[in-house]
Amino acid sequence: MKKHIEFFSRYIGFWMLMFVIMRLLFILFNTRISSAIPFSETALSFAHGLRLDLSTSAYLTVIPLLCWLVAQFAPGKWPAKILTAYSTVMVSLVFIISLIDAELYAYWGQKLNAYASSFARFPVEMFSFSSGISWSKLLLFVAISVVIIKISYDNITVPFTPRPAHQKAWPVVVFFVAMGALLFLLIRGNIGMSPINQSFAYYSDKPFLNHAAVNTTWNFIASLADETEDETKNPYAFINDADAQHITDSLLDNHVTPAQLQLSLQPKPDVILVILEGWTADVVGFTGGEKEVAPNMTALAGNSLTYTQFYASGNRTDKGLAAILSGQPALAKSSIINKLQKFSNLPALPASLYKKGYSSTFVYGGESEFANMKAYWINSGYQNIVDIHQFDKTVLPESWGVHDDELYAMLLKQIGKTASPKFITALTLSSHEPYQVPHQSRFTGTAESDRYRNAVHFADECLGRFLQEASSQSWYNNTLIVIMPDHAHQEPLGRSPFEPARFHIPFVVTGGALNPALKGIQVARPAQQTDFAPALLSQLGIDNQAFKWGSNMFDTSSAAFAIYTYNDGVGLIAKNGYAVYDHEAGRAILAKGNDSIALVKAARAYQQTYYNDYLKR
Repeated sequence: MKKHIEFFSRYIGFWMLMFVIMRLLFILFNTRISSAIPFSETALSFAHGLRLDLSTSAYLTVIPLLCWLVAQFAPGKWPAKILTAYSTVMVSLVFIISLIDAELYAYWGQKLNAYASSFARFPVEMFSFSSGISWSKLLLFVAISVVIIKISYDNITVPFTPRPAHQKAWPVVVFFVAMGALLFLLIRGNIGMSPINQSFAYYSDKPFLNHAAVNTTWNFIASLADETEDETKNPYAFINDADAQHITDSLLDNHVTPAQLQLSLQPKPDVILVILEGWTADVVGFTGGEKEVAPNMTALAGNSLTYTQFYASGNRTDKGLAAILSGQPALAKSSIINKLQKFSNLPALPASLYKKGYSSTFVYGGESEFANMKAYWINSGYQNIVDIHQFDKTVLPESWGVHDDELYAMLLKQIGKTASPKFITALTLSSHEPYQVPHQSRFTGTAESDRYRNAVHFADECLGRFLQEASSQSWYNNTLIVIMPDHAHQEPLGRSPFEPARFHIPFVVTGGALNPALKGIQVARPAQQTDFAPALLSQLGIDNQAFKWGSNMFDTSSAAFAIYTYNDGVGLIAKNGYAVYDHEAGRAILAKGNDSIALVKAARAYQQTYYNDYLKR
């Protein structure tokens, strides 16, 4: 058994060394970028990349595990020969992928992915950009790497030994099961709720270092496996692109006039953005929902600026984050923040605010790596990320993360110790499934709807206490507090996944820096998450032209509409009605108003135009 353990540990060890060599290759190939970064920061990419390296090594060890199992029962040397052939092919592929990635990065600024690999059909054109390549340098790198890899493989790996004829078979089966479980754990990355992704390697505000840390082979295979969105053609094209663009421009109809609602009389107020997990307008009184579920949120309408017809762009947190922070409409089948090659050049609210001197922090009570959020936050310009690992272990529950009372306590601490001007974002969790909160309200039923109501009631109490405590702090009078959910919910009224009410959410601006003239004002015109970033930047006198998929919601003369997407469908809400078009059905499935045909055409044109933009990223 000792020899079997030695075989697998040394085989995985070889791949770990292989990926260290490939990361060094990537850094040395891109000395134009890496030479400008302190070595101490670059060296950290090797440490932060270990988990993805280990996951990839485990993937590559699955076939050898099967070969080993066969060799324990089948006579002959053919399983060992298959292993040798497999290892040779895999080493060659990993080396070639890494070499191409290292060379292309200098020109494309992104990791090798499925999109880039599609150009392999045109090798001459693909490498035409690198006409200045030093072929002597390339050949030298290849020669040195091949020698190092060959020596490493010969000295680290050992052949597996077959089972002696006198040995019983059951220990082999037990070892196989145990090793399979271990490889599965290493592939997944941890035993927590978030399987491994690129975020586990992100650690720096310098994109190159994060890209160096991300295992090239893992990233490439992940991009090939991700078939949630069509990356080669626009599946939503139905009219000429120029016509679709014209309709979209008319729909957005952005004005260059200053915003008519002046949020604050102070030139550079601090901004606290609270993103509520899964709150729907159906449980908020001022949006026409149930008043008893979230009384504190409902009461905010009396001394805050509120929007009663505000809509989420998608139906999940990752889609909401991209819409709120980058002004990106939700994709129908996936999220842009799960695609490293796509979100790397997105506009981002923290990065834009930084130009005005704002520092930025993100506070989250769960695992920041989940759904690639940490990578997206770092890329967006957040300078400080506080997640579950910074909370006291005694307050950690069994599910997603800390409850909202602990989150708000951490948020207050971060606000108090951060110099102005600051932009601090918090994402709550207590209202997330499975609704296990340390609280019992009047909603005592066991149905999903009442459990959701109870969880939101608890979250609302925590929000109310936070706002009350915040109002007594010295920083409060210089602070705008913006509150909106990441998405709505089907509970408690059993909303259909495509109807407008399923995306209807509350929006509130409050805080000591809020213009007194706006307190108690309710805006009834449609608005959406993608409107927030350009509108806030306009308030602060910061260029917002990169946020082109929304309107300035604080300008009462700007366009008034909201777009949302669900799985293979799109909906549009305007002042005069709404329309929902389902691509799978090939028709409008909901409509209200006298101009529903025009609304359907506008919704489809907007989605077509946005997807064209998505494909170009």
